[in-house]
Amino acid sequence: MRFDASAQPATSLASPLGAGPARAAAIGLALLALTTLAIYWRGLSGPFLLDDGVTFPVIERWLAGQATFAEAVLGRGSPWAGRPVAMASFALSATLGGVAPFSFKLGNLIVHLLCGLLVWQLLRRLLALDPRLNARAPMLATIASAIWLLHPIQVSTVLYSVQRMAQLSTLLVLGAVLAYLIARQEIAAGQLRPARSKLFLTFPLLVLLGLLSKQNAAVAPLLCAVIEWACFKRDGAAARPVRAFFGLFLFAPALLVLISLLVAPQWLLGGYSEWDFTLSQRLLSEPRALMAYLGHIALPYGPALGVYTDDFARSTGLLSPIATLNSIIALTAISIAAWAWRASAPSACLGWFFFLAAHAVESTFLPVELYYEHRNYLPLVGLALAVVGLTALLPERLRSGPAYRAQLLSVAALAVVALSAITYSRVSVWQRMDTIAAEGLREHPHSLRALYDQSGVLLARGDLRGNVALMESLAASPDPRRRWLGRVNLITARCRAGLPSDPGALAAIAAQAPPSATVFEIQALRLLGRFNAARGCGLESREVADTVVRTLAATSTQPESSRPKWLTRLLAAEIYAGIGDLGAAQTQAEIAWTASGDLPTGTLLAKILAARGARDDAARLLAELDRRMKPYDSRGQSELAAIRQMLAAPAR
Repeated sequence: MRFDASAQPATSLASPLGAGPARAAAIGLALLALTTLAIYWRGLSGPFLLDDGVTFPVIERWLAGQATFAEAVLGRGSPWAGRPVAMASFALSATLGGVAPFSFKLGNLIVHLLCGLLVWQLLRRLLALDPRLNARAPMLATIASAIWLLHPIQVSTVLYSVQRMAQLSTLLVLGAVLAYLIARQEIAAGQLRPARSKLFLTFPLLVLLGLLSKQNAAVAPLLCAVIEWACFKRDGAAARPVRAFFGLFLFAPALLVLISLLVAPQWLLGGYSEWDFTLSQRLLSEPRALMAYLGHIALPYGPALGVYTDDFARSTGLLSPIATLNSIIALTAISIAAWAWRASAPSACLGWFFFLAAHAVESTFLPVELYYEHRNYLPLVGLALAVVGLTALLPERLRSGPAYRAQLLSVAALAVVALSAITYSRVSVWQRMDTIAAEGLREHPHSLRALYDQSGVLLARGDLRGNVALMESLAASPDPRRRWLGRVNLITARCRAGLPSDPGALAAIAAQAPPSATVFEIQALRLLGRFNAARGCGLESREVADTVVRTLAATSTQPESSRPKWLTRLLAAEIYAGIGDLGAAQTQAEIAWTASGDLPTGTLLAKILAARGARDDAARLLAELDRRMKPYDSRGQSELAAIRQMLAAPAR
């Protein structure tokens, strides 16, 4: 199916446009940028939500002089997990506009526009290699870029501040793939020296920065492989640097992943203990997720879009639900059709497989949530290319007729106007938390995130009784896990409202605990413990801590190394320590520390040991914590100083 890019003359490598096409392209891109800016502007004052609340406090502390810049950008753990490039961009936004939604969302919108420019550059070059479409490559690239920039599925990425991580990753991946494409054309034209610098310097640098924004930048070499397969022939001179490139950046990492799966599978797959689905269930569920994405992209219905997709049901078998098998068949059929069109519509074929390849990290075997809209931010580039690539299937007499350009632009304009109208409506919803949560709960009544955000809206209004009623509805759910979460949250809600607690509520919670702990369980228990300690909800703190421990007893098949489980043990240790039961606190903290090696857990355990007079054990643990603690971790270093003071004090 190759486009035979090697047949392109050397003068085409820079893909220059004539004065007329260049002017038209500049005008088109400027209009697209202004339209995108106008549509999104009203949403920039919308609220922070979900993960924003756990990502940005360290930026706020840095801005207030309470944390170092390194702490804000690098985080307390691995730089890969901390995503320092994205965090540095958040620090820049905060410096320029404060820790306010407007400054963060404006930064996202700027990155979105920059991505749109790279989308246009990449697709223009790819379409110029398509012998059926190269004459209109700039115009088709502009249409595809308009689809990408203005599609309503992008709203939950652009206006969700923390998703700049996904945006920056996409920006850098697009830059890396564009560098590869230019280098590959230079190789085809015999210009090996500049090509090598792009392949072995520019490309890895951009991918590295992408990985430090978000790990899904790892798809970049695979996207290059799709383009190589689709667009280029390989002769002897070209084969050597190309083989070296893919050997170094695709096959060697793939081999390392395979070895890790065989030798130490927990390194990549251990996260499944944190979720209520298995590896096989995830692999069965992802074809349904991909088809759902395609449905929302092809026929976007605004209210159904958004961030409240934690209600996406897992597949437990090929026929459970039947949509699992149907989705696998549909994806296979589309792939076969794309392959069949590899000669007649090569850009459409390339676009489809680009879409699939771009989902390779987040929609395959890794233990992450089943469904998120923002995962389509990069893959949508491939679908936009596929859409304009399908015009190659039109009869030659239509494509070469005098009215073709006007007709194509008219159809494209109608599509873009329709997408813009839906996107404008979505942006209007994203202006306020109450509209976001209300629509989310209406369209996703089983989403816990939507319900919790609606709870936050009610509390912000002072509607404490309304919040109690909301949690009562959750406690009446037929689903055992949701029912349990409802009962825990109902205790907290009644405490907020000043209502008496049910004396038997904690016993019921312990007796009906779910068989595994997830992030939702630890959030509910932590909130209960915090409010009971602060307000006195009519419950003894010891009884709350004992309930937490009895809840953990129901999770006997879940590994202690599961993050939600050891965090729950840490919560029990904190409550016990708060009431002075250092023995019980030590028991829980030791289990959590052994399972996780988490530094805050270790500091709590060291304090407990020092307070109980186990000075030698506390000193040994302090030495390990001191060795592992980052020198720029101001909070961690402060905790270590406190432990040293405890050990230096005279024994009692």
